[in-house]
Amino acid sequence: MARDIWFISDTHFGHDAVIRFGNRPFANADEADAAMAERWRACVKPDDLVFHLGDVAWNAGGLKLFTELPGTKRLIMGNHDGRSIVPHVQRLYLFRRFPELGFIASHMPMMMERGREPVNVHGHVHAVDVDFPGYVNISVEKTDYAPLHIDELKVRVERERTKLDAHLTRAQAED
Repeated sequence: MARDIWFISDTHFGHDAVIRFGNRPFANADEADAAMAERWRACVKPDDLVFHLGDVAWNAGGLKLFTELPGTKRLIMGNHDGRSIVPHVQRLYLFRRFPELGFIASHMPMMMERGREPVNVHGHVHAVDVDFPGYVNISVEKTDYAPLHIDELKVRVERERTKLDAHLTRAQAED
């Protein structure tokens, strides 16, 4: 049985304030956590691989919930992730290149040198999009509060690569 690969960012399990500043459609963190956990369990199997792009949990209760969710978890560190997360993930990264898929994953949007991995898959900015082609925001606000399957991510990456190529072609023609 082949394992699936999933991506998610900015769950902020246990974080009440993110409901307001992330404009999340939940009454409180408990409601948000329950909805995200239900959606995670509906798609991620125990043998699947999950890349979390940071800001996993706000408190010990949120971290406990994260550890109980299925899948082998790899973390790209977010600005709210501390040392307590380390024992609960298989691998830890500051960023990770996926050259075979043409993107680099990070927590925060990265200034990119447009080379082999022209697209940046990121979180951090919640419901806000980077106003430049070549960025794919997978904060939970952009994925219906559920992990995003690699096949759907490939579609989003290809769409951004097409926008970026068109932008770069126009910029070269103007020079």
